[in-house]
Amino acid sequence: MRRTIATLALLAGCELKGDGRPAETVRTVPPFSQIEVFDDFEVTVTVRPELDPEADVTLRVTGDANALGRLFTEVHGDGLLSIAVNPNLLQELKAIPTVTLEVPALVGVFATDRAVVRVSGAREALAIEAELSSVVEATELTEIAANVVARDASYVALAGAGPELAIAAADMASVNASRLTAERAVVTVEGGSTNVTVCTSGAPPEIVGEAERVALECK
Repeated sequence: MRRTIATLALLAGCELKGDGRPAETVRTVPPFSQIEVFDDFEVTVTVRPELDPEADVTLRVTGDANALGRLFTEVHGDGLLSIAVNPNLLQELKAIPTVTLEVPALVGVFATDRAVVRVSGAREALAIEAELSSVVEATELTEIAANVVARDASYVALAGAGPELAIAAADMASVNASRLTAERAVVTVEGGSTNVTVCTSGAPPEIVGEAERVALECK
């Protein structure tokens, strides 16, 4: 899912610093089923299955008034929405940029840098990848088969229920799935500072790696 944001840097110009004046713009993009989020963005995604899967998606984007035009929200041909700041044009932001949106389905999330992504209402298959200091919180998950990859100092939290949960955590990553009741869980742990918490309704989780880094707890 991950791709470089250098492909988004299409403009040239002077360095820009955010003016600190909050502003909002509404954008429309083609439908998509996956998102990738970079930089300091805070993104909120609500999944509503009753929405038309072929309809364009409305994005509400907030940030510094003088920088809104340099906050990228672009859909690639494979149904992937990229959200990022243009690194060639923007030196410093004062207001944390945000994006709020609703989609009929979401199957993939990638977060990096210091991005925060909050997803609610996803169903069935969901792949989450988090790295660096990013945060991904997925709640109200239904019949979910989740696949989580977390590394560096990232944090992932899950809540809901589903048949299957697979977690691969490394470095200093933390995954809290104590509020996700999974029928079956497989956890792979690498790194002395990794912490994973899971909740299973059936057999105990299958653990590959340092078992002491995995806790079984249901909330």
